Amino acid sequence: MSFRRALLPLIAVSAIAFAVPAKSASPEGLWLVEDQTGRIRIEKCGNEMWGFLAWQKEARNDTNNPNLRTVRDRLMDEATRIIKGKIARHEKLLGIKLQPPAQVYVERYAVHYPTQMYDSYQAYESEEFRPERQKYTVQAARKSRTFYFNGLDGDGFDTVVNPVITQPVIQYTLYLKVKYEVEQPKPK
Repeated sequence: MSFRRALLPLIAVSAIAFAVPAKSASPEGLWLVEDQTGRIRIEKCGNEMWGFLAWQKEARNDTNNPNLRTVRDRLMDEATRIIKGKIARHEKLLGIKLQPPAQVYVERYAVHYPTQMYDSYQAYESEEFRPERQKYTVQAARKSRTFYFNGLDGDGFDTVVNPVITQPVIQYTLYLKVKYEVEQPKPK
């Protein structure tokens, strides 16, 4: 057996053992925007791809995506106003006095993204064509699917801060459950 014949299988085995599959073309990663004023980080999120602002050359306020802390503070301010109004109504209606402080049982914020809020319906269309010869009848039917934005409505909420929605938006909610003790009348 010649040296060349013995070396050929060894080279083939080495090529197989060290072969690394090529990475598939994926948009995931850090991308510089065209005008080089920012970088976007693309990540897989479930079955979707999401883009996040990773760096910006000049800091600016994002008016389309408000600071989450600001949104939560505004929701809590609205909730406080509503709770004060409810306390006054209940005390007047029932002739009782509620003792502060309230005990918070549940405080749950939620963010509803437009991508999670699309629904669809399926409409059926059909047509019929009868050629001159009555021997053949051609029927065609198709099911077209229509997608639409189905944002949260105001049902079940005490108040809605921005009730008019003309386009898909991020919607924020606060579910707050509090408990008050009723002040017991003093014995006479």
